[in-house]
Amino acid sequence: MPKHIVRLIVLLVASSAIALFAKWLFTVESFYEYGHYRADSVPEIAAQEPVYKTARYCQSCHSERHAQWSANNHKSVTCETCHGAAEGHPE
Repeated sequence: MPKHIVRLIVLLVASSAIALFAKWLFTVESFYEYGHYRADSVPEIAAQEPVYKTARYCQSCHSERHAQWSANNHKSVTCETCHGAAEGHPE
């Protein structure tokens, strides 16, 4: 067998071994527990405060605009689509 083919096979085997070792080393234990994601992230995400509110959140301060909005064609588009997330508003 030619030398360059042997070198190529050795290089492919070594690269595969390094890749498998890196996957084993960097994969968290809770990965694949519930599917193709890190299971420890579920309680972390659930503990976060919601960033997006509903149009009902805006209604208390902007009742006049809310009445115009809900009577027109834009009623299917929430306020935050154009005005950004309501997190921290009205601070």
